[in-house]
Amino acid sequence: MRRSRLLILALIILLPLEIVLIVALLPNLPLIGQAVAGLLITCCVCGAIYVVALTRHHIALQTVLLRHADLRSRTIDANGVVVLEQEDGSYRHLSAEHEQAKLQLPAPVVITEEKPTIDRSQEERDILDLHTHGSGFKAIAQAYKDAGNPYWTEYRVRQVCNRERFGA
Repeated sequence: MRRSRLLILALIILLPLEIVLIVALLPNLPLIGQAVAGLLITCCVCGAIYVVALTRHHIALQTVLLRHADLRSRTIDANGVVVLEQEDGSYRHLSAEHEQAKLQLPAPVVITEEKPTIDRSQEERDILDLHTHGSGFKAIAQAYKDAGNPYWTEYRVRQVCNRERFGA
């Protein structure tokens, strides 16, 4: 009884506030209607996208299950020996392939080709002789390149001269 009195009292006190709120919202009723319509349209579009995605997922899952069932129907398992019947009617011994894969492969064969060593000590002496007579690194390297010996680049000529100069 006491609860119903409190409820009636709350309704009597809050009823004028509710009426004022409804009257205040009347000028904005078209805007509120458009907002509710926009919300419903957004929910419908999102729901449609979700349904399409769910349908695609379901189709893909069914495809995988059908492939798996087809493979299982063509597999013969007898006491741990598994054979697969292929589409052309031949059989593929899966257990033998599995055991063969476990076997150790032979050690790789390493082939080493020995490159002939070229004695370049005479060429190094000639380079040092040219450098002591005032020829530059680029000129010496270009002279060897023009003579058909591309080994002597400017960097290598510089190394030979610096090794002689600094004793390294």
